Amino acid sequence: MTGDIHEEVESHNRALDRM
Repeated sequence: MTGDIHEEVESHNRALDRM
């Protein structure tokens, strides 16, 4: 369960980094 959440968080972090 936490794995899925971690993946989502990483995706958001990458999007912010791109900004």
